[in-house]
Amino acid sequence: MTKEFKQKEDKTSDKIKALEAKLKFYVETQELIDQKNERIKGLEEKLNLLKVKDTNIPTDKEDTKSDKNNINNKLNSAKNKKKDSKTTPLDEEIRNNVLKEQNLVLQKKVDELSEKLTQIEQNYVDKIRQLRQENNIKQQSLFENDSKPESNPDDLNGRELIIN
Repeated sequence: MTKEFKQKEDKTSDKIKALEAKLKFYVETQELIDQKNERIKGLEEKLNLLKVKDTNIPTDKEDTKSDKNNINNKLNSAKNKKKDSKTTPLDEEIRNNVLKEQNLVLQKKVDELSEKLTQIEQNYVDKIRQLRQENNIKQQSLFENDSKPESNPDDLNGRELIIN
């Protein structure tokens, strides 16, 4: 009897260890997912702020939502498979592949948002450069007009006063 009891106790402790390992994996995975989601939200907020200033960029939230749904469906199906059977190396491989795919999709979205942010920043730099060039041209023309010798004070009647 004690031998059977000891065997059952060993089997139960092995099951508990396996469940604890699975729980630890799920917690770590969820933390990684939360970190990626926070980073994506931050980049989306920056992008939305820039979109308010420059409305030429189309939104792609539907694409992001569908990608997230596809990944969640794959992850849920992998979890359901795990619940139905014991842990096997194949299950571990499937879970790892799903997580890798999820990380790749999230990284792709982060890269796309970063690229759009860089493009928007470059557009603003170009606009500022253009405005500076226009301002320099206007100041140069004003300087040239002011440096001409004035023969008669009545010649100022047709000139406008430009105040910066």
